[in-house]
Amino acid sequence: MADTSSLIDLARHYPRKAFPGLWKKIEAPVAEGRLAAPLQVYKEIRQKNDELSGWAVEHKAVFKKSTDRIEKVAARLASEHGARAAATRPQKGPTHMSLRWPIALPSTHWSESPS
Repeated sequence: MADTSSLIDLARHYPRKAFPGLWKKIEAPVAEGRLAAPLQVYKEIRQKNDELSGWAVEHKAVFKKSTDRIEKVAARLASEHGARAAATRPQKGPTHMSLRWPIALPSTHWSESPS
């Protein structure tokens, strides 16, 4: 699971054009459905017209609607691992946890990606 700031930091410090090998390594978990982010992250990234925004459009399947189960798992992980997590509530929709590191969760915890 990735949050907005982790993807922005990745793009800022390791731009795709300068670090194509790193971004290519990210493609494997994306293709395998092992990298996911809440739909709210997609909406936040798309507010800018930059390289990361283009990546988000190319990899729209990464961004999923959150489920109650994923929110419970994120909260438990934050609690157990001492993560600095911020619960945010979008204007519409459920609260989601914004964690400062990616967490691998089976794709079965996510609902369908945006169309």
